[in-house]
Amino acid sequence: MPGAGTTPIFDEDDYEDDKLAVAGDSKRAAPEPDGEAGDAPTGEPAVTPPARGGGSIDGADLDRVLDAGPGAFLAAVEVRPVFAGKRFRGWEIVGIRSDSLARSPLRRGDMVVAVNDRRLQRPEDLQKVWDELRDASELVVSGVRSGQNFALRYEIVRDPAQGPGPR
Repeated sequence: MPGAGTTPIFDEDDYEDDKLAVAGDSKRAAPEPDGEAGDAPTGEPAVTPPARGGGSIDGADLDRVLDAGPGAFLAAVEVRPVFAGKRFRGWEIVGIRSDSLARSPLRRGDMVVAVNDRRLQRPEDLQKVWDELRDASELVVSGVRSGQNFALRYEIVRDPAQGPGPR
């Protein structure tokens, strides 16, 4: 939960579907998953309920992703900005190109608003989160799916002998 004096991640009035527009298409609301091939595993409904929960992430696996850098991560997921009027709201996932990300609860059409309570509006925001994840004990992805807020929480499990990730 954000500390005193910080801006809450979710402002319910800002996420009404009729206010959201994707950059480059200001006449439509934030999209919902449409069930195209590759969007959801076989047998799963095209529109899934908001993601909840999470689990754990191996610290060594996370460190390998962090070592590769934000560019490599962004090459695995296609996003576009979402606005409410002129205000930036988050990043809509429009495509997932990585098998490991495809197995995550995130889906095409989800809007990622923040990671570890930090909004991702500018490139330097992503870099700050990236750097902070080296010492983090938890990864929390906050977003909106089908008009409803969600948070995915993952404990970062490190070998006690390993300590924080490499610098």
